[in-house]
Amino acid sequence: MKKLVKIILISMIALIAIFAMTKIAISYIDHAPTSSPENAHTFTVKKRGAISTILLTTLNSSPDQEILPEKINFLILGNPGEGNNAPNLTDTIILASLKPQDGKLFVFSIPRDLYVRIGDSQNFAKINSLYELGNNHSPQSPANHIIKSVEKISNEKINYFFTIDLPAIKKIVDDLNGLNVNVSQTVNDPKFPTANNGHERFHVEKGWRYFDGETTLKYLRTRHSLNGDFDRMQRQQDIVEAFRKKIFGLNIIWDFPKILRILSELDNHIATNMDITAEAKPLYKTIKNIPQENLIYRVIDASNGNSLVTTTNIQLANGVTASIVQPKGGLENYGEIQEFINNTLQKN
Repeated sequence: MKKLVKIILISMIALIAIFAMTKIAISYIDHAPTSSPENAHTFTVKKRGAISTILLTTLNSSPDQEILPEKINFLILGNPGEGNNAPNLTDTIILASLKPQDGKLFVFSIPRDLYVRIGDSQNFAKINSLYELGNNHSPQSPANHIIKSVEKISNEKINYFFTIDLPAIKKIVDDLNGLNVNVSQTVNDPKFPTANNGHERFHVEKGWRYFDGETTLKYLRTRHSLNGDFDRMQRQQDIVEAFRKKIFGLNIIWDFPKILRILSELDNHIATNMDITAEAKPLYKTIKNIPQENLIYRVIDASNGNSLVTTTNIQLANGVTASIVQPKGGLENYGEIQEFINNTLQKN
């Protein structure tokens, strides 16, 4: 199987599961006993139908006595992708915690400007740069630094990570014929950046809106609002929910061509440490059956008086002043954040 390359959204786990089932189905057909050697590897419309049937049977079958652990934690990262000045800066950082026995999924958005220690060194950086630093030093395990940092911040063990580059989101949304998004608050960005250092106005009213791929990307990336990146984290969660509803509404048979197009995008734009063929199926079935009221979204932000973090300015070694986010209790004082996450997981 081709190594998957880069995710933003917890609903992408569903797509990854479908990807796994497709690969399993194709493998099954390629190696299944046949009546004669000459038709062993012939792919026709009939063969595609066979794949669809296997997919439908597999995804709707019983979990095969597979018992998931009490809690599974995912780190979901979104980056700008190739063609950008910093393709591996993770501007979307989400900790998702699945509790299979309770049928609940918790989604925590982490500020991209949180100032954290780089591994075990004495150096610090914004958390959104750790994946890029890891990729530069160890391409085979680029997520090590950011996983270690999120584990320290949350006091939660990360089981799986996914990264996706944002240009793939545009194509996937268009393949899905758009998303119905419940916009949490009106967005009015008079200077949304465009190519060649240009700008344009980006405006979306609060309420239910239809987004194509281009609008989805703009909604994810705009930072022009009262609370800056913290509002952007809320918008990311709006898109997460829209993706989840759209993906779980797909029909394995009737939407099969659409699914194949999406899988083609995922195959080239997602990276993960998950053994897709072995581990995705029970996760898909569990997440698909979680009711709306058991999807719990939280943003670790600085937008209200009860905030867990605060913004401040620091002077870097090169003399440049930078705006950073740090825990309200001070640098590396993650106690209140850990308590907030733990209480959310235990009391909901």
